[in-house]
Amino acid sequence: MAGVALLIKYAEIENAQEIVIDREYSGKEKMFRSMFFEMAGKYFKNVPEVRIEEIGRRSKAHIVSYETMKGKIKPDKEITYNDIRRLSLRQ
Repeated sequence: MAGVALLIKYAEIENAQEIVIDREYSGKEKMFRSMFFEMAGKYFKNVPEVRIEEIGRRSKAHIVSYETMKGKIKPDKEITYNDIRRLSLRQ
């Protein structure tokens, strides 16, 4: 969830009303939502509503992620382990 919070920060979309997060671990939605709100609340006054659902392989988000992973698209920003660690462990 730290990665999602950082994505919103760096993409400058903190005014989004809603975001959709791909469901990776069925049954863990409540925990993920709680983690996201805790981390995103450190950066934003208005945290967007969160939906966790299957986005599928045909979604634009999946295609961009996949092509970036394969090196076909250059990432706009690289988030490091230390970026995630700082946000996750911040008190």
